[in-house]
Order: sequence, then structure tokens, then C-alpha cells
Amino acid sequence: MSTLSPPPAPAIMGGDAAHGRELYAVCMACHGADGRGSVGLNTPNLPEQDGEYLVRQLENFRTGLRGSHPSDVFGQQMRPIVTAILAIPSKFCAGFSCYHKHSMIRKLKSGRYRLYSRKPDPRTGKRRNLGTFDTRAAAEKHERAVQYFKRR
Repeated sequence: MSTLSPPPAPAIMGGDAAHGRELYAVCMACHGADGRGSVGLNTPNLPEQDGEYLVRQLENFRTGLRGSHPSDVFGQQMRPIVTAILAIPSKFCAGFSCYHKHSMIRKLKSGRYRLYSRKPDPRTGKRRNLGTFDTRAAAEKHERAVQYFKRR
């Protein structure tokens, strides 16, 4: 199994390769020119990652879902880098909230907020209800806790 190459990650439609290279210049210091990452720096191999997953992780760093917990050492290192990337004027960064259409938190008609699982339940095809909260801040706090413990 160790000799098999992973399948290529699916591409995100509508990308701008030239602009992506410009944005990637910030990432190259840790992930390398080829994006293969570094064991010593604990940086992942980016070409093997799904494009939507990468966008979701950048959004998680931006919102504090990743990088805000004291035990998330690598996340704390990555969070200011994402801030720097998003400070670069670009159409990508201007429309970065593309992840929100897949948000785990929904506002209910009652004014409360419900947290859903990211992946659908294989039996029902629907996302699981992970709790209902009075404020969005409380739902986000619980979301961070759920994601933290999933990674342990």
C-alpha cells in the first residue's frame, strides 16, 4: 500500500491558476514550491487534499474554528498566515465566504441557532442535529469544541 500514489484531488471549478500562484507565494515557505509539505514543519501535502476541504480549512482558520484552542499549536501558527493571505487584495479573498453556503450553523425561525454535522447521516442522507443554542456565539463555541474533540 505504501507504494501506491494517492488519487489526484478534484479541482475546484472556475479557478484562476495565475492568481493562485500569486496567493500561493505566501504558502510556499512551509508547504514548498510543489506543495508537498514538510514532515519537520508538520505541513500537509496540499495536492492530495480536496479543493473544497482546503477552502473550508482556510475559512475555519479565518473564523477561529481552527487555531483558537490552546492545544491546537499548529492551528495557532497557521491562523496569522491565513489572515495575511486574506489581506492580499483579490477576487478570491473578497468572495471568501463561499463556505457559508455549507455552514454548520443555521438560524431558526424562532431566532435560535441550530448546529448540524458536516457530513450527512448515511442512513437518512440528512445532517445530524448537534444542538440548539440561544446565540450564534454559543453555537460557534460548541462547534469549535466538537471539531477539537474530533481531531483528538
